[in-house]
Amino acid sequence: MNKEIVIGSQGGGLGDNLQLTPLFKYFKKSTVEIINTDYGQDLCAIYEGLADIELKDKPILQEKFFKLYGNPSLNQPFSNGALNYLTIFGIDKYVSPIPKVSLNSIDLKIAEEFLSEYKNPIAVVTYGKGYKRETEQKYAEYRLLENSKWQIIINELSKKFTVLHFFKGDCLMKLNNCVEINNLSINQLKYFFSIIKKYIGIDTGSYHLMLAVGGFSHVIVPDLSWEHQYCPSNWQYPPELWWDEPSPRVKYYNKEREWEKVLEDL
Repeated sequence: MNKEIVIGSQGGGLGDNLQLTPLFKYFKKSTVEIINTDYGQDLCAIYEGLADIELKDKPILQEKFFKLYGNPSLNQPFSNGALNYLTIFGIDKYVSPIPKVSLNSIDLKIAEEFLSEYKNPIAVVTYGKGYKRETEQKYAEYRLLENSKWQIIINELSKKFTVLHFFKGDCLMKLNNCVEINNLSINQLKYFFSIIKKYIGIDTGSYHLMLAVGGFSHVIVPDLSWEHQYCPSNWQYPPELWWDEPSPRVKYYNKEREWEKVLEDL
């Protein structure tokens, strides 16, 4: 089945776009137009190998950032999640809604060489923020686990793992006993994660990416900053969505009450 999909980069972040990948498992040959190449160049790494991609350098209104030609009834927000998309399109229930990306051997080898000096690596992501609200020119930020608690987690992890702390831009949490890795592209990050296979961090796009490359995510769910009027996506993957795998590859922990339990599970 051929479909044409248009995605505007103003509409959502990494996790939002990964939620579309189950559709491409069904629509085997899809044409994807990614609007606004500033972020669109990075988004290509998600859809590469799953669909035909065409970049367009032109703006698009946020409310029109996703459109599936041939099905004009689709106007659902991303926050309904991949399972809802599969239902909307009438896709067979035996198509897994878990996100997936493709990998190639050349880039995988480059990542393997870089990570070869780190014994038993584990990925940690301590910070994230929602997309920019065009109406208010603000970003929605998460209320995060305090630095001191992250340091406790990293100190314990470092006894068994090489802790790799991934972030974009300036590091807001300077932590000890870890290696800082900054400003990777989405393409680089997916290859790193495909080797590391273990993620501890907050509910942000990186955790969806770890699942998409077959890894396991331990997600400390943050509170949300309602003063920025951010509507949470709450894109979690309950056990019933993992019917085609032996067990779920994700666990969730409440920021206030359960953050220490992540250490018991590793």
